[in-house]
Amino acid sequence: MLLKRYLKTVTLSSLIWMEISFVVLAEVSFGRIEPVTKECFKTRNTEFCRRALVHIENFQQFSSSVENYSCQTRLLGLAADVVMTSLPGPPLREINQNLDEALEFCSDLMP
Repeated sequence: MLLKRYLKTVTLSSLIWMEISFVVLAEVSFGRIEPVTKECFKTRNTEFCRRALVHIENFQQFSSSVENYSCQTRLLGLAADVVMTSLPGPPLREINQNLDEALEFCSDLMP
């Protein structure tokens, strides 16, 4: 009986901790995606692009875990734009489209 109560308490605590972790991840990651990504697009600096990819990947995994596949898909497109921007060659046209769509489709995950 005591073990059963303990397991229920531990399970509930774990679920609450997971939910809090997801909220913190969402606040930290998506809040940093837009400015770092815009700086990557503007300067084509590999360090800004690398940081943008890290934030995009973290939020993409989060959006997948909460089954927001529309958001996840837009973030994958945005990550591709960041990779292409960091490579030598002519700048991409319509570069901000995936960023705008990610903001739109991921807005329900933002605090």
